[in-house]
Amino acid sequence: MTLSFKTLLVALLAVDCAFITANLLAAIAVNAALIDHVPLWLKITEDREPPEDFNYLKWLVILAALLWMAIRDRWLAPALWALVFAMIFSDDAFQLHENLGEWVSTSLSISDGAFLYGRDVGEMLVFGTMGLITLAIVFFLFTRPDAPTRQMSWRYLVIVLCLGTVGVAVDAIHSVLSHLTGGDLFGTLTRQALGMIEDGGEMLVGSFAVALTLAGVPAVSAHSTADRLDDSPDRQTL
Repeated sequence: MTLSFKTLLVALLAVDCAFITANLLAAIAVNAALIDHVPLWLKITEDREPPEDFNYLKWLVILAALLWMAIRDRWLAPALWALVFAMIFSDDAFQLHENLGEWVSTSLSISDGAFLYGRDVGEMLVFGTMGLITLAIVFFLFTRPDAPTRQMSWRYLVIVLCLGTVGVAVDAIHSVLSHLTGGDLFGTLTRQALGMIEDGGEMLVGSFAVALTLAGVPAVSAHSTADRLDDSPDRQTL
């Protein structure tokens, strides 16, 4: 049975909006002195808490679906995109760019600058490396002769670019403001708002990616033998 993209997307976005709204209401309650602090389990910016756990689950679902598609259809494209989403999951769940970025900045003795901390530069270098790997995969897939591989790649490329916008660009702005602003109310509220835009945006993009994947990104019965993982006859696809 084919799952409806619209149904999946609405259901996933409803959960995302519930988490985001709960966090916003709790933050408003803190500013109104109704409660002392936002509980950790309500923060969409807090690692290892329900909102973030829900996002980890999305990446794992996409990863599993792509691997299953690759094995079932003997198709190279979903296998390579599974590698990209494995990087996304690892970065999100294990703070890959934060941990490796700090190690890189320490190893290279990168000092703090006028706008960025040394660790921020290290994080950007790690992001850049992940981006180059992704670009290499995208370039390779776009050279494939079959339209289905290119169609899948276009769709996931848009998702990755959206993730890059909210996860890298907004994160960079967040880092610069954290470096430049002090602990005043405006600086604190601005950093909190950017943090919610970054993590909330990742949640929404993740939901779109899950719905697109589970509803059946056209895996194709006519993809090129050059893109198959073996020489077996073509199989029925999604």
